[in-house]
Amino acid sequence: MGSRISPMLMVAFSSLLMVLATTTGCGGDPDKQTQPPGASTLELRLPDSAGPLQRPATRFDHALHTDALESEGCAVCHDKGGTGAILGPFLTLPKNASRDELMDSYHHKCTGCHQERARRRAKAGPQTCGDCHVARQSLPVARTSVSFDASLHQRHASTPGFDCNTCHHVFDEGQQKLVYRKGEESACAYCHGGADDGKKLSLRHAVHTTCVGCHLERLQKRLSRGPVQCVGCHEPSSISGIAKLKSVQRMERGQKDSAWIKALDAEFPAVGFDHAAHEPLAASCSSCHHHKLAACETCHPPTGKPEGGYVGLERAYHQGDSERTCVGCHLAKTRTGDCAGCHARPGAQPSQSSCSVCHNGPASGVQEPDRPPTQEVVLQPLASFSEAFPENVTIGLMSHDYKPAVVQHGRIVARLDGIARRSKLAMRFHRTTESLCAGCHHHTPPGMRPPPCSSCHALDEKTGDKPGLRSAYHQQCMGCHERMGIAKVGCTDCHARVGTEEKR
Repeated sequence: MGSRISPMLMVAFSSLLMVLATTTGCGGDPDKQTQPPGASTLELRLPDSAGPLQRPATRFDHALHTDALESEGCAVCHDKGGTGAILGPFLTLPKNASRDELMDSYHHKCTGCHQERARRRAKAGPQTCGDCHVARQSLPVARTSVSFDASLHQRHASTPGFDCNTCHHVFDEGQQKLVYRKGEESACAYCHGGADDGKKLSLRHAVHTTCVGCHLERLQKRLSRGPVQCVGCHEPSSISGIAKLKSVQRMERGQKDSAWIKALDAEFPAVGFDHAAHEPLAASCSSCHHHKLAACETCHPPTGKPEGGYVGLERAYHQGDSERTCVGCHLAKTRTGDCAGCHARPGAQPSQSSCSVCHNGPASGVQEPDRPPTQEVVLQPLASFSEAFPENVTIGLMSHDYKPAVVQHGRIVARLDGIARRSKLAMRFHRTTESLCAGCHHHTPPGMRPPPCSSCHALDEKTGDKPGLRSAYHQQCMGCHERMGIAKVGCTDCHARVGTEEKR
């Protein structure tokens, strides 16, 4: 009871506490506890079918392990299992494996490896429960996924020794094996879903086994190849470093250059759709054909059906809050960049006159031409400055603390006109230079001289159904500047204070 602890034992005990604090996560670096895990971090947990977790899920740093085991290769963890594949699965278990079998498999493979390495005095990871199962703040992994777009597809297709059957295949029921069928090439996600289904791998497993496996094989042969580490495909900075090809070869699948889009017994005229013009603007075919390469009405008939999530044809074309529809995709384009000033303001919606821009074909039941017309829209030049189209407009109705604001009307219109002429989408829907006026004069028919803003917006701010004049000016002007990234949004950027010199 009265014995003393020796100084050497105290030093040893203190050192042990420091090691435990830095390895178990009980008192680790607080910054690391609150930072989102990197792209190479995986969360290892049992499936939901195994019941609730008894300990926190384990964070597994894949990059840390690949660096440590580089000389030993992937097969240390990914057993090929006699398949001949260069990259096998981490665990191979029956679908009906019990909770204990699942836990024992992870512990045997992970902890067993750590213990074996520790016995031969090699660099090893944690070997006790608390070192891996650490309670942490729940933070999303900072990971995204590379888009296998047309540019990346072209990079693969043009690789020496590659052709379509290098990647594309279908399952032949008669031969009970994967075969290549020319003309049936499609996106991987059309067959590979969110979970393994028998021998059919999930999209995630198929991509990692096939794509990363190919990259590893080419690495062994010292050939040019794609990423073999997680960050190469899942870290935004790495993905942004993949240069986009300026010219991409068209992926031929027997598609027409253009076609008439129509529904049976539709009241509106048919839509002339330029398929060839849309192809280079989409990331890939699955941007529009998101489940199979087929006409929209195959999955989305007018009344909907289960295969299309009961989304009818009208919604499939016109739903504005989905970027997979025609209207939704167009709206998404208008709400970013240079178009946002006019189109991203609150309450902005396509006008009813927009319908005729697309529905420009023959009426239902009328025999349409073989090929839809691809009409080029040519905008007329801007009019010369005049009383009806002034170069500058002075707004001084409410001048009090600030002097009148001089709006560079001509300069603003010229900027918007230049933006519209650089976009085929904008030219198609604007059609006339007068349509630019609607960005500010939002209730005036195109071609008519707009009335003063005070005609609709009263000086009294308590008008209820619409902004007062002061609010209308500031929402319209400052809102446009903010949406387009124009720095001048301060009071004196537009009008000088009373008692000061006019700003130039």
